[in-house]
Amino acid sequence: MEDYFGYNHSKVQKERLRIALLHHHRYLGSARIGYKNVRSPKERPNIIPDEPGFSLMKVSFLLLDQGTMRPAECLCVMTECGLRSRDGRKFTMSAFVSLLQNPIYVGKFPSTKYGVQPGIHQACVSEETFERVQRVLSSASSHHRSMLDEA
Repeated sequence: MEDYFGYNHSKVQKERLRIALLHHHRYLGSARIGYKNVRSPKERPNIIPDEPGFSLMKVSFLLLDQGTMRPAECLCVMTECGLRSRDGRKFTMSAFVSLLQNPIYVGKFPSTKYGVQPGIHQACVSEETFERVQRVLSSASSHHRSMLDEA
């Protein structure tokens, strides 16, 4: 009897999550740096901008979009400005790049099952800026790989 209840409960919970994701466009999980989780009605965002992280992430995107800094330099500048993880630690380069690649910052959210979905939360940067930064990150990554191949 317990197994039956657990199985049905699991199915119901998965359906609730699917509806929250696909129909209400609400973010599932812990908010990323620059956002915080809030309780809100279904038609309202459940993550909202959280300062100073929101502004610091926006500046990170804008610095990389200008094309005058490499990601590592940008991370150093943003660390000096106070960009930190939720527990106060400095970001590693890979964690910083991972943040910059997250579509949450353009008002969308990733789902492993349903792909990138539109959200109803406030975007940090425009899609154009986000895409240009993705190109900067991929070219920096390919440049780094080619330097390793030469060594």
